[in-house]
Amino acid sequence: MERDQNQKVNELAGSDRVVRGWMAMLILVIAVVMSIYHLYTAGFGLMPGVGTRSHMIIHLSLGLALVFLIFPIKKGLTNSG
Repeated sequence: MERDQNQKVNELAGSDRVVRGWMAMLILVIAVVMSIYHLYTAGFGLMPGVGTRSHMIIHLSLGLALVFLIFPIKKGLTNSG
């Protein structure tokens, strides 16, 4: 009974998925690239040749990639490698 409650709490608190291997490295690289991009644009403005629409596309693409890598669409998807 207590195990079921702990599982429900973990599901509500966030992702209880453990990511390892190349998938963890991919998530790390995307997160670091997104952080550097946002720090650059916050400090120096938009990069030359990048308009506001392109900035929005970059922001949403990186953010959605992170969301779907960390929280997969299907609950059964795991990465044990």
